[in-house]
Amino acid sequence: MPDDDAMKKEGQYLKVLKQQADKLEALDARIDRLDEQSNAVIHRAKMALAELGREPVPPASGPRPLRPSPGLRPWPELVAEAEMMIDEPVLIDDLLTPAEVAQVSRRLGRHAAEFEAIHRLDKLDWAICGVAGILAALVDIVLIQMPQHPGFLGGEPVAGGPLAN
Repeated sequence: MPDDDAMKKEGQYLKVLKQQADKLEALDARIDRLDEQSNAVIHRAKMALAELGREPVPPASGPRPLRPSPGLRPWPELVAEAEMMIDEPVLIDDLLTPAEVAQVSRRLGRHAAEFEAIHRLDKLDWAICGVAGILAALVDIVLIQMPQHPGFLGGEPVAGGPLAN
């Protein structure tokens, strides 16, 4: 059973993943809206140029300048932000789609089946176990018997078997 510290860390990981996934979804939706707006503006500009009898000028080719990366943030800062944004506990099912959960379940099922196929006991294995148990019982009865003692609580002394002591 995992300890409380491990469970807490797992919960932190899941909350940070959920919060980051939510941020990515919001950014994706924003990019889609901006893309639609940009396409609409481009279309209107092309229509205006066509009315004026002008040809659109193709954009200059070459690399576009990249914005600088915001940099990596420390883990405690990410955890604190996720804790502020998400109150309820996050489960792995909150992060994966039902199709992904089904895919993981199928893979785990295949691994479990492979494991059981490797470690399954056949009839010969069970026969060896039974014979070993019977032999152990016979050795105990014939050779060990009861350990030798001088009489317990006033009882009669017992000599014991040849291997008892």
